[in-house]
Order: sequence, then structure tokens, then C-alpha cells
Amino acid sequence: GANGTAGQHFELADGLGRLHRYVAFQSPSSGSLVLVTFNRYPAISNEELGRKPKICGADLQDYTYGTNWYAFEMSRLPVLDHFDAFYKIDGDITFLSAAPTLKTLLQQRAQDATESGVSLLQVPAKRVQDFEAHDRAAVRHILDGWALFMHTGVANDPDWATAGIVAWRDEAIALEESRCADSSGAKFACQCADLCKDVGVVFYSNFVGGALGFWQSPEVMALASRYEKFKDGMWVHRWTDQQWWRNVLGFFLSDEEYKLQVNDLASLRDDDFRHDLLSFGVAGLNSSSSRVDPFFVQRECE
Repeated sequence: GANGTAGQHFELADGLGRLHRYVAFQSPSSGSLVLVTFNRYPAISNEELGRKPKICGADLQDYTYGTNWYAFEMSRLPVLDHFDAFYKIDGDITFLSAAPTLKTLLQQRAQDATESGVSLLQVPAKRVQDFEAHDRAAVRHILDGWALFMHTGVANDPDWATAGIVAWRDEAIALEESRCADSSGAKFACQCADLCKDVGVVFYSNFVGGALGFWQSPEVMALASRYEKFKDGMWVHRWTDQQWWRNVLGFFLSDEEYKLQVNDLASLRDDDFRHDLLSFGVAGLNSSSSRVDPFFVQRECE
């Protein structure tokens, strides 16, 4: 592989039986094979990454590959054609009571909505036709009453971990505007004030879940590609999926839509589960010290 990494290629079939090529990555620091990860390598060498501070006891390279796999490469897996939702539960989460039924964590909670709050995902089909392309990802899913995302609390990241996020966001918005300049001339902005005003506030990413109809949409995956490739992004700073989730939701949801489409389950933390803060291992490693396990909800028959 590039930059001193070792990897191997393999193929997975999607729901139509089409084969897609993927790459497995071997971590230089641990010597263990990550089951599936990025098929692109950063424009920074392993040696440069190795000189950066360790994060949660792990090398920056391992930490960055591991935590970002769930935001990007997992979403590109063909096997996810068969599932409606994903949940990421860290290996160092300990449930203090019976583990919740996963699907219920993404059910829309009507009591969270105000009288004036109408979700983009619940509007009549006639109105959907009037939305700009960047809104349609948020419209595509959830006539079945599922929320877009669930989380179990928020944290405050230091400035060095979120440096450049606003620049990436502004670049993404400017690119969308330039693409629409010759047609609709639409102007875009970060939609949700609560999410857009402070990029240092992030979701705890050790127990989250999301609707794949939204997170795998072409609009969101286009943002993912720009996030991965941003020149001063996650390989220079310590961007992870924690920075990703909230910022993407800010592109698509207004304040009222956020109340309907994002389930805040912080009440589960400490009462129903605890996070033991073990040292972080590369996502996918078959490691006894720490791992992150994805769970999926089977796609329902339509």
C-alpha cells in the first residue's frame, strides 16, 4: 500500500449482485489487520503522522482511521443495501440494564416537536419537488417514522481538534452554490443555529445510530468525500466522526426539523450504560483491549 502501509484488495457484492473492490489496511503500529477501511490514503506520510500526539493512548493514524471508518467507508459497503439503520457502540460501553431494542432508538418522538415544527421528511410529495437538490437527502427517508440520528450526549472538543471545520463547511457551501449558479442560482447556508454556531460542541460518538437512507444519500456522501480530502482536514488535525455527524445535520435540518429528526438520549448515559474509556484500538481489530462494534437493522420489506 501507499505511504508504507500494507493492504490487500477484495470484493463485496451489493444488493443487485454487482461486485465492488475494497481495501483492507494493516496498521503499522499494531501490526494487525483492519477488516475494511479507507481505499484512499492521506497526503501525509506515516512518519509525519507518527510525530503527532497520541490520542486516547493510540497513534493518530490508528485513531483517525478507526474513528472515521464509521462515517465514510462503512457507508460505502455494498452489504448495507440490506439494512435500514446502523448503530455504533464502542467495545468499552458497559450496559447497566438490559440493552435497548435498537430500532426503538431511532423512532421519531412526537413529543419533541413543537406545533410549528414540520419535518422536511413529512411534507407532501408536491412540496418535495420544489426543494433544491441539497435538501432532498433529508426528504428521501422517514415516511416510516424513523429519525435521522440518535446520540447519547454532547461534549466540548478543544480548538485544536476542530480547527478547519468552518473552512471545510464554507468550502462545501461555496461549491454547491457554484454548481447551481447557472440554473437556480440558489444560495445555501448552515441551516440549524444550534449546530452551526459552535463547531466545538460534538456528539459523543461511542454510542450513536443513524438512518442509512440519509447517511448513504448521494448528497451526504459527496460531503463525505470532500471532508476526507480537505487539505487541512482530518489528517492534519484530529477530525473524527464526532465532528462529522453534527456538521452534516446542520447542512440539512432547520431548528424545528432537528427537534423531530435527532433523538437526544443522553438520559441513558450513566443510568443505562457507562463508557469505560479504555484505550482506543483501530476499528475492526480483533483486539481484546478495545474495539468498536457496528450493529445494523435489517431492511424491512416494502
